[in-house]
Amino acid sequence: MGRERRHIAIQSWAEAVQNRAILRAVVAGFEEPKTQIAKLIRRGQALVKLSRTVDAEATARAMIAMFHGFILQKLWEPGFDPAAGFAVFEKFLDSLSVESDRKVARNSRCD
Repeated sequence: MGRERRHIAIQSWAEAVQNRAILRAVVAGFEEPKTQIAKLIRRGQALVKLSRTVDAEATARAMIAMFHGFILQKLWEPGFDPAAGFAVFEKFLDSLSVESDRKVARNSRCD
C-alpha cells in the first residue's frame, strides 16, 4: 500500500466517526476481509490445524487490527520496518494452532 493510499485510508477512518455514509463504506470494506479470514480460521479448525477454542471472528478482527496498526505506524514513521512486527504476528498465528494448545496443556500439568 503506497503512502497516498495509506493517507486516504486513515482519513476515511477518521471521517467515518463523524459521517454515517462514510462509516457504512468503511465498515463494508472491512466486512469482506473479516468474513474471509474467519472462514479460513474455521477451515483450519475443521482440519484440526487451529484450536477450536479460538473465536474465528474475534481473531479475524485482531488480525485486521494488527494490519491497520502497521499502516498507522508506517504513516507516523515512514522509515518504519514492519519486519519485527510481522515476526510477532507469526508468533500470534502460531499461538492459534492445535499444537500450541497441546503445549499449554502439557505445561499446565507440570505446574
